[in-house]
Amino acid sequence: MDFEPSVTLHNGQKMPMLGLGTWQSPPNEVREAVKTAIDVGYRMFDTAYFYGNEAEVGQAVQQKIDKGKIKRDDIFITTKELESAVDQGLVRAIGLSNFNSVQTEYILEHARIKPANMQVQSLCRALPEHTALIPRLYLFV
Repeated sequence: MDFEPSVTLHNGQKMPMLGLGTWQSPPNEVREAVKTAIDVGYRMFDTAYFYGNEAEVGQAVQQKIDKGKIKRDDIFITTKELESAVDQGLVRAIGLSNFNSVQTEYILEHARIKPANMQVQSLCRALPEHTALIPRLYLFV
């Protein structure tokens, strides 16, 4: 079961609007959180190099791919990348996260590759029995 709704970005990529944020996820727990999230239908995950958990997120996704639960094209991973990653075909699109209007206008005026989306994080409360597995839920709009 995949979460809906999704949105089609200006570059044609379809992105789920609900995803799992991994910021401050404890080491050695985020892998299980991502695998559980995939099992219940999550298809978008937010990570970053400075979160220190990109490898565990990748391992969880790879394990689910290896088991046939998902295909790589099913998953949308948001991270903090540069335009060169798009040029190399390593990422599908560039987006912004929690930018204010002045910051957004600056990027739109100066970026060679325009952002495809604006991620706005809203902390939701997980059910008590799920808090150990899914420490943060974020809404991506």
